[in-house]
Amino acid sequence: MTVQIRQDISKEKIYAQAKQEKCSKIRARLLAVAAVIEGKKRGYAAQLAGVTINNLRSWIYRFNAKGFDGLIDKKPPGNESTWTSEIEAFLKEKGQKGACFELDKRVVFRLEDFQKMIEEKFGKHYGISTIWYKLKELGLSWITARQKHPKTDLVAQEEFKKKSQK
Repeated sequence: MTVQIRQDISKEKIYAQAKQEKCSKIRARLLAVAAVIEGKKRGYAAQLAGVTINNLRSWIYRFNAKGFDGLIDKKPPGNESTWTSEIEAFLKEKGQKGACFELDKRVVFRLEDFQKMIEEKFGKHYGISTIWYKLKELGLSWITARQKHPKTDLVAQEEFKKKSQK
C-alpha cells in the first residue's frame, strides 16, 4: 500500500526550495517528492533520486510529518563526551607548567605521558590523537628545536653552506 503524500505544499514551492538548496542530497529528495506529487510512479521518483523505493517511502513519511525540515538529515546519535572541564584544566596546567626532571623524571612531557597522567588521576582513557587535538585547542605547542650533537662543528657546517651556494 502506498503512503499518501501531503497536498498542502505545492510542487512549485518544492521546486523553488530545491533551486535554493545547496545540499545535493536534500535537493534530490525534494525533486523525488515533487515527482510523486506530480503523479509520477514512485519507482521513477526513487530512480530519479538514486535510491530505493523504501528510502523514498521514509522520506515521504518524514515530509508528511515535518514538511521541508523532514528531508534534512538528523544528527546521528552518539555517545556523550566524557571530556570534562576539570580534565581540560588539568591538561592546560600541566602543559603550561611543563615537566620538572626531579619530580616527573622527564625533561618534556610526551603525549603518552599526558595520557598516563589523565588515566591515573581521573580513571579515564583517551587516545593519543584526542589529547593531541585538545592540546591544539588549548593553544599549547610542544614543538622544540632540533637537538645538536655535542661534537658538531658549526664552523665546518657554515663553510659547507657557503661552498654549496656558489
